[in-house]
Amino acid sequence: MVLTAVVNREIRATIVAKGVVDFVLKSRDAA
Repeated sequence: MVLTAVVNREIRATIVAKGVVDFVLKSRDAA
């Protein structure tokens, strides 16, 4: 089903974005 694929992609994008933000914040704290 197309709708499910779109939702899954949005969820993955959100998780990836959150991971990137966490990584950047950790890197800035370490610097």
